Amino acid sequence: MQLLLGFLLGIVGGLIANYSSSPFKRAVDSALGRLFHLLNPDRFDLTGTWEQSFTEPATDGNTWEEIKETVVLRHLGGTVSGRGVTQDNGRIFLYDLRVQHNLVFGSYTKSGAKGNLTGNGVIQMIVSPDRLSMKGQATWFDNDTERIESSECVWSKTSSAVESAAVRRIAVPGCPVPAPQRQRPNSDR
Repeated sequence: MQLLLGFLLGIVGGLIANYSSSPFKRAVDSALGRLFHLLNPDRFDLTGTWEQSFTEPATDGNTWEEIKETVVLRHLGGTVSGRGVTQDNGRIFLYDLRVQHNLVFGSYTKSGAKGNLTGNGVIQMIVSPDRLSMKGQATWFDNDTERIESSECVWSKTSSAVESAAVRRIAVPGCPVPAPQRQRPNSDR
């Protein structure tokens, strides 16, 4: 019965959200995400802090350098949004992603140190069975090399929203901050 109710609510909510304004769509997605979590608390959630590593052309254009980035993600329904900051020079990445089964895909924008938009790209990753890592490919137009570049990206989850109160306090534009969730007792895990 709960599955049928969840399915019907999903269809109605999806129809309403597809034909409504963006703020209303985010509110409906948030409500549906919370409702589905109540109906199925074992469903995976990518919300939390992640560390990503990827490579990009160095400033000389001849070599590649590894970049590490700390990313805070919010997972509501089938949507994942987030904000990342590179550890080397503080560049800011904003993510607008979708989830289908164990595939995460979407776009991102990159801002420079002064907040100016300096690039955008697309990303596609597979979520590991334990939901603690993701691996995939990012592709972008690089203004320095004047070419479309691509790099493997590896994400590792460092904390979840339940584990870290600090994660819940970090605001991501356009992403409602999830309410604290109660931990379920460790039954058979």
